[in-house]
Amino acid sequence: MKPLQTLFILVVSLGLFGCSEKPLETPLSPEEQKAQQYIEESEAAVAVAEQEIEAYAQNWVGTRNTVTVPGGSVDALAEAIAEAGAGGTVVLASGEHTETGPVIINQRVKIIGEDSTDLLFPNAPSPMGIPLEIAPSIHIKDADRVWLEGFSVSTGMEEAGRIAVLVENSPNTRIEGMNISGFQHGILIDGGDRSQIIDNTLTGIVGEDPAAAYNWGISNGTGRRVLMTGNEVANYEINFFFSDRNGLVFSNTMEGGQVGILWCTLPPWQTYPDGEILKAAEPANNWRAYNNTAIGATISYLIIDGAKNSLSIQNESIDAGLYDIEMAGASDRFGFPTPPSSKSFVISVGDYIGYKVKDCTGDNLIIGGSLVDTAEAPCF
Repeated sequence: MKPLQTLFILVVSLGLFGCSEKPLETPLSPEEQKAQQYIEESEAAVAVAEQEIEAYAQNWVGTRNTVTVPGGSVDALAEAIAEAGAGGTVVLASGEHTETGPVIINQRVKIIGEDSTDLLFPNAPSPMGIPLEIAPSIHIKDADRVWLEGFSVSTGMEEAGRIAVLVENSPNTRIEGMNISGFQHGILIDGGDRSQIIDNTLTGIVGEDPAAAYNWGISNGTGRRVLMTGNEVANYEINFFFSDRNGLVFSNTMEGGQVGILWCTLPPWQTYPDGEILKAAEPANNWRAYNNTAIGATISYLIIDGAKNSLSIQNESIDAGLYDIEMAGASDRFGFPTPPSSKSFVISVGDYIGYKVKDCTGDNLIIGGSLVDTAEAPCF
């Protein structure tokens, strides 16, 4: 055989052998590409959020004035905050601290608890129905950069309280590593742009108090670019409730209740003592939920009441009673008419491909999941 013929045969043989070793990858379909795009965008959003969380701690600008409140204190927190001054730090020493009335925080301050620190509000206002008068135990009001970290909040009694923490007109609030239990509402935000709610444990009172007909774990009425991550929320009718725009909720776990995460419009059911109504700035708009886990809710993820541009991306749903994800149309389910949601984005692929997804508006992008037949299960 001639040398050139031998070389040609060798090259062809190697080429065929190489093809058998490295088969061409099947290209992604347009739908798969779109799903991958939303997942990658969510990962990028998480990366930015994690940088912001780290930067908050690194850029904390405080005085060196630190006040330590010894365990067993009674009504000592307000004085300690005043003594620490703007930018100061208050350390709650291990043990119980009792406050017989509400604590108002109206300046930049960090309040941190040592191990096994419990802040008790035995006289906290009781839960009530609609309309609800706003009466928080901790009231963060008209302050920028308040940081609460690492202590428990409860009534210390069998009786439940009304609102554990209210953030009012206080941007850049950070609530971290708290354990809140026994309140009708856990954390309520009314004016908290760029707040961070991270690594908290909240336990509600579903079924424990007839007066608490509605109760929410972490809720955002007004506040843009709010971050919620690493929280464990259980036993509220609605575990996460948000309005306003551009928030990010990721890597949280919620258990029980009617709804795990609710994109909605905070109803005007709550009033301040002066009669001013707490209401949403606007329906939920461009809130992104990614990589969360809802366990045992009636509906794990519900988009309703005018919410728009909502993103539910690769969220886990375990033992949902009715649906895993629902995008509601016009509805009367809450006892009053609500407008339809619109233009939602749902990605439920891979391990979540079989989740029950109910689309009641028809203007949504849905990739994955198993669509509910609304002829057999009408929208309501």
